[in-house]
Amino acid sequence: MIWTVLNETDQKIKLVSKGSTDGILPKGSFLTVEDNKSKRKFILRVDESKQVVPYSPSPLLSDMDLEYLEADKKCKNEITAYRVKDVFERDDGMVDFIHPTSPARRSSQEEINLAMGMGDKGPKVFVSTVHSNQNRVLRDESGKHITATLPSDFFYHQTLICGKTGSGKTVAMKYLAQYFIEEIKGAVLAVNVKDIDFLQMDRASVSDDEAVLSEWKSLGMSPHGVSNVTMYMPANRRYESVKGINYDICRKITLDVNQIQPEALTGLLQGISDKGALNLPGIFRYWRQYEAEKGKARFTEFVKYFNSKEDSKRFTSISDRGEETPVTIHPGTYDNISRSLESAIDFFDNSSADSLDYDDVLQQGKMSILDFSGDKGPRFGSILLRDLLKREFGTLP
Repeated sequence: MIWTVLNETDQKIKLVSKGSTDGILPKGSFLTVEDNKSKRKFILRVDESKQVVPYSPSPLLSDMDLEYLEADKKCKNEITAYRVKDVFERDDGMVDFIHPTSPARRSSQEEINLAMGMGDKGPKVFVSTVHSNQNRVLRDESGKHITATLPSDFFYHQTLICGKTGSGKTVAMKYLAQYFIEEIKGAVLAVNVKDIDFLQMDRASVSDDEAVLSEWKSLGMSPHGVSNVTMYMPANRRYESVKGINYDICRKITLDVNQIQPEALTGLLQGISDKGALNLPGIFRYWRQYEAEKGKARFTEFVKYFNSKEDSKRFTSISDRGEETPVTIHPGTYDNISRSLESAIDFFDNSSADSLDYDDVLQQGKMSILDFSGDKGPRFGSILLRDLLKREFGTLP
């Protein structure tokens, strides 16, 4: 496919397709101009791309029912692009012309890497654009998918992966997680809150879609599961009806009332004021320090202790600095906390499960999956994650 340079004005290059080009090049694509006069190469990025009709037929032809000429049916692809890279830069302080009539073609992967300054280290992703309300994966002159190499330090920044249902977000996250684990030897913590997408990370993604298979082939790779992965599930979660899970990599977890950080309990509370929520950690801290049996307490005992104050609703609270203060809880807040505590009894002190520590989920070269799906899963996860954060960082973000 060939385009021809018409002119360059205000640093924008205008090109038009030759007769052998049948189609519109999507905006965002890359073109390489090979200037015959200067023997130089220039890499351009398409800013605008549209269809033009060089021999605009008269509407009268249709009204008069005359036969159309072949020229009346011809279309051209008119492109506006800008320079991304002059492959051979001058050393005299001048900038080369891009002469009219110079031919242009779609850039190769090597030329795009040169233009964008991309190296070989980092995960490769496909480059796409939206043209005519359709998502288009860009291709080079040989028809291969164009890829971009993400710098490895992108893993240490916040990243948003978005797309409609079924567009491949989970597959993309698995691919990036695998790269981080296998190539950088990092630790990955995934939180599953619905379905079983993240509960099958040990398995390769399976697809019979020709487009997907072609993309894997372009990368020179094949899908495979994460080899070093452990899935942590609440002990009270029932999985008998869930198919497709490898139970050999599963580990049941519970919360230990003797070790949990008091501030983590605020993850139970919903629909109450911040001031009301802040009372619970101090009350729990006082109970564990003065009322509970050292090292052998049970969460059910704390629930009984809290409910025993139903008439007075008066407690003693201890701050994280050790300061004791009397606390009286509003009746509505008291009832809310009481219901929340009773609904969380199953989360704690399960003898058939283990208590989770941050060292378990932050291991080099390992992927850890916390499954918080199900009706009570998000509330269990809210407590557990707060507990891990408090223990690791000393405060909640």
